[in-house]
Amino acid sequence: MTVATRERILNAAYELISSKGYLGASTREIAKKAGVAEVTLFRHFKNKEGLFAEVLRSFSSIPTLAELLPQLKWVSYEESVRILTVRFISRLEEVRDWIRILNTEVSVLPETLQNLYNDYMNQIFSLLTEFFEDAHTRRFIRDDLEPLYAARAFHSLVLGFFYVEGLRGIKTDLVTKYTDMVEVFVDIFCRGTKSLN
Repeated sequence: MTVATRERILNAAYELISSKGYLGASTREIAKKAGVAEVTLFRHFKNKEGLFAEVLRSFSSIPTLAELLPQLKWVSYEESVRILTVRFISRLEEVRDWIRILNTEVSVLPETLQNLYNDYMNQIFSLLTEFFEDAHTRRFIRDDLEPLYAARAFHSLVLGFFYVEGLRGIKTDLVTKYTDMVEVFVDIFCRGTKSLN
């Protein structure tokens, strides 16, 4: 299978699962959308679960975070938190429908897929923890702050904003600008985590 064919299958799977869900998108439909025979799909991905795992890896925020972290070592703590926040929210926005489906279906997926999802979340926490471990080593964050807890707090803050305003689209009388909210996150988070030394 060529790289182009593989990419077509992954893109088709991503689009169909994002709109119909894992349970609603059949491998036959995915193959048809990709312009390949179903046997070609199975030749490379073995089964639907394997295809889902690869889509989860390819379209998640993990590649974005992994590429970004080395670059953040060259900027201030506040600026690195700002860049991380913007990139994280931007990536969540790009895959909004995928995230919506994952949130809706994760509790009804087969156990093997739930385990894949848990592994995915652990990878995100691992990458964010790596960022805060580096900040801890460089004495940017408080000595008494566990990097894993900082990672989980950061993730919750960003994901909470995305969930309310980006994913659910809840409208209130409050008018907020995305850029203003990023600055508020950075200010609150850095004040709470920054070393006083």
